[in-house]
Amino acid sequence: MKNLRQKGFSLVEALVGVTILAFVVASAASFFRAGEYAAIKARIDGRIAALTRYHSEKLLYMPYSALIDATSRGGMGEAGYLYHPANRASNEGLFPYQVTTTLALSYGGTANEQVSISTTIRWEEPSPDFSQAANIQKEVHLGTHTRRKF
Repeated sequence: MKNLRQKGFSLVEALVGVTILAFVVASAASFFRAGEYAAIKARIDGRIAALTRYHSEKLLYMPYSALIDATSRGGMGEAGYLYHPANRASNEGLFPYQVTTTLALSYGGTANEQVSISTTIRWEEPSPDFSQAANIQKEVHLGTHTRRKF
């Protein structure tokens, strides 16, 4: 043992080196996973912003006669997925969303006829490991506004 110490070999130094190397590798993997989560979360937030903009403009510029038709059907809706990974075996996306628009006709057939429009978007929030949905339901009410017949 004395002879090995004189040559500069110590088991403690090797164990400390391996421990430090394992810590660095685990930290790098953790930072990579956090960065990937932040990027996908930002992409999902951008998709929600685009859906919000699309449905707001759609209802703003839709012909009044089409709004009356949608009122008779009970409203409008859309469903889909916020994220479609490229490397999944199935063609199904992740994190489903649903857009619900309710329409109410007031003073039908009179000069004061108007349609009240209320739109809501619901979606599932991703978990940090993306192995499953976090079962966190988010909901944004885009607002209620009224369009009058001209």
